Amino acid sequence: MSAPKPLSKSSRRWDDAIFELNEALRFRRSADYYAELGEINQAAGYWENAVAAYRNAAELDPSEPRHDLSAAQVWMSQYRVDLAVPILESLHTAHPDREDINRSLAYALSASVASCLTVLHDNSVLFTSAQQITRARLDIARALSLRFQDDGLRSQLDVQLREANQAAQSVWSFPPKATDGARWARRIGWLVAAWFAFVIPSSAVQPQGFGVILGLIALAAVWWGFFKLYRKPAWQRNAQRFRHRVRRWGI
Repeated sequence: MSAPKPLSKSSRRWDDAIFELNEALRFRRSADYYAELGEINQAAGYWENAVAAYRNAAELDPSEPRHDLSAAQVWMSQYRVDLAVPILESLHTAHPDREDINRSLAYALSASVASCLTVLHDNSVLFTSAQQITRARLDIARALSLRFQDDGLRSQLDVQLREANQAAQSVWSFPPKATDGARWARRIGWLVAAWFAFVIPSSAVQPQGFGVILGLIALAAVWWGFFKLYRKPAWQRNAQRFRHRVRRWGI
């Protein structure tokens, strides 16, 4: 039997409708009653009560995923992605082939990536820490592994992953610097570059004294590049460059 429609709901008297349904639940606990109670609490703006009602409906009718899905959507509407994702993960575990659940989970994971980034005063977001990059890569990989048909959402996830990878790189790419790779090989590459920067001008330019001066200048330029550019990935430069325009720092 479906839940009765509270008379107060039609006139948008939410508190009275909530009272009527709570009275009905005293006599009969029903998933439909709780689902209706969740909808009314959501319309009234009582977010936590709405989630509690939807979760109670899910406990009474565990075979129906729409109740927990509604609870997750309430948290998503309030930008509480941290509370929505665990609900959706549990739903995915119980219903791995439901495309609507997979799409909702992928969307929540994409929103989770955005929520952990640093926000500027113009509402743009950017990476300012290595932890943000690690979190983004994990969440995006999880989202892309889900089975759902939504080219727009997949394109959005690809863009987020590309931005995360770019934030992990430095300006120069000799040799490429990312979060992985052999550190000793990169350092040897810079030592070789420093050696050539000094030897070639000092031996090829005459008079020799002038060549030595040019070689020292080139050597200084290489070392400046190593300490100021190569060793600072993009996220670190972002944190320094935009620190006066930050409205909210990310994780």
